[in-house]
Amino acid sequence: MLKEGDYVYVLQSNGAKIISTGNYSFVKGFSNITRGFAKTPNGKVWASTGSRLIAIDKNLDTTGVALPVAIGSFGLDAPTRLTASTKENAVFYHSGANIYKYTDGSIASLSQPFITIDIAPFMVYGAIRYDSNKDYIVVNGIQGYGGASGVNYLLIYNASTGALVKNIKYGNDGSVVDFNHIYFPGLAVFQ
Repeated sequence: MLKEGDYVYVLQSNGAKIISTGNYSFVKGFSNITRGFAKTPNGKVWASTGSRLIAIDKNLDTTGVALPVAIGSFGLDAPTRLTASTKENAVFYHSGANIYKYTDGSIASLSQPFITIDIAPFMVYGAIRYDSNKDYIVVNGIQGYGGASGVNYLLIYNASTGALVKNIKYGNDGSVVDFNHIYFPGLAVFQ
């Protein structure tokens, strides 16, 4: 969910719904939106169909941008795979080991990944998040399945340049399964 202005944007199994904060009434729905939500400084709320980024403006009108690489999903139980900058009108999403940065109005910004995670094997577990305090992209990840899923990573990238700032590895060693050290990080939250 995302609250913006007089609306709450809600993602459900049958699409996205926009609800009035004044009386909780249904305002508008989008059956094809399956991922969301993030807000850019220009007031747009961003969502996705998987193969398209969808910008919803203040009048609840939409425009779409075709993505060269689709946004994956584990389903509604996983956090969104979208996050947005508070400093520039840019939306970030991930697909596999690549993070893309779409700068509003510049389709060329999607021509190549903004960040490529060079740890293998690696799986983003949960979501990528934008830290407005530092202008960072923060990525939670795991090494793989089984015992390897206990090897956790916290990767921190500069959101303007894509440069790796910090790589923190924690949890198991990947060969011995110690259930006291399997964390499955899901979502970074910043104050």
